[in-house]
Amino acid sequence: MRCLFVVNSVGFHVNADTRTGRNALPHQALGTLAALEPTLPTRNVGNIIHREAVPRIVKSDRRGSSVGMIGKLNFREMDSVGPAVEHLNETQDAIFLSFANALKASDAKYDNLSEESRRAYDMRNAQMAEVVRRFEGRVYAFGLGIQDKLADDPKAIPASFLDYMQAINDKASVFGVRGPSTESWLHSAGMKNAVTLGCPSLFVNPWATLAIEPSPTGKEARLSMAGRLTPQGFREKRLDPLLHMARHCPSDYIFQNDVFAFYRGHDAKDVRYNYLSGEIDREKGHAAEAKLTGKKAVFDRYYVFTNADAWRGYAANQDIYVGDRFHGGIAFIQAGRPAGFIANDARVDELTGYLGLPAFSSKHILDNSPKDILAEVNKGLPLLKQRYAAALGKFIDTCEAGGLTLNYSRADFGL
Repeated sequence: MRCLFVVNSVGFHVNADTRTGRNALPHQALGTLAALEPTLPTRNVGNIIHREAVPRIVKSDRRGSSVGMIGKLNFREMDSVGPAVEHLNETQDAIFLSFANALKASDAKYDNLSEESRRAYDMRNAQMAEVVRRFEGRVYAFGLGIQDKLADDPKAIPASFLDYMQAINDKASVFGVRGPSTESWLHSAGMKNAVTLGCPSLFVNPWATLAIEPSPTGKEARLSMAGRLTPQGFREKRLDPLLHMARHCPSDYIFQNDVFAFYRGHDAKDVRYNYLSGEIDREKGHAAEAKLTGKKAVFDRYYVFTNADAWRGYAANQDIYVGDRFHGGIAFIQAGRPAGFIANDARVDELTGYLGLPAFSSKHILDNSPKDILAEVNKGLPLLKQRYAAALGKFIDTCEAGGLTLNYSRADFGL
């Protein structure tokens, strides 16, 4: 099956026009934070973890498939949809749409956009809805989730996005969403084909996930963390649980979309960056952290990853993760390492609850010793494996019923 995986950040640069035969380029060689900024495929590199998942999982015609955006769409004009669909019908058997926490109330962001930005947003949704309706092949959608709790009213979200989701509901062979809250809201809005599958990033490496073993919990543990290491994060007390944990044992910090704000006090041209290992200037990191918190730095090393394999390779050589960045933790789950999640919003609650991933409030972490928190993560592993096996079986069954062949089957895991 010739597949177009519609994503815009998978750890390498994708061409905006899928007519090109080879539409991906690796990152350029670089050595400083200043050189990194204009080359990032996404400002929040956590997106890489979920957006590269489906192309890994689905068995496709590798020579006839591609990762990229839908070419020939001019977002200013609806009449550009015709050439785009014509091209897709000639070259693709299926298109895969990747989402994250895109189901948001209008007042969360849309209402605050400029008039021009709202028009562009509405046009994009209208074009994509039309592409979905006119495409002659199969359509698959994965990963849609809520950001925060939504009112039980379809009018709570922008009308253009609601119509786009309706088009997917009516056409898609699989309309997978992240959790029961998202599924329930969509069903109440009349989109009964939405089904809870979890985030597809959870199923990239089931062999390792099902084999996760407990981590050390003492001062010998190698801990990795992620959150918001920024002045805003410090003011909002989002950093307090991380700093509390990091004082216990050697701890690294992994940036997602907070790296440039953290190093803002330094000239980015002077901040060294190893683009292969992902490590950022340690000395300047310690200085920036001390300036931010007013205390001696507690993190040992600092990282930001621009591709998922480097991220997972790093994770495989650590012991455990605790943080409030969900996909930062999923990189560890994929690598076969335990992870605990700080749950501060409905998005993380839904994602962790579905799989039984160990999750804690900020208050719970601050009220307990870091060693006890790490022990709780380990204690939650049996429930995680039990729920994960059930969710993996449902994911496989749903995909196969929708006409997909995956790169694994139930038999591979004795399910």
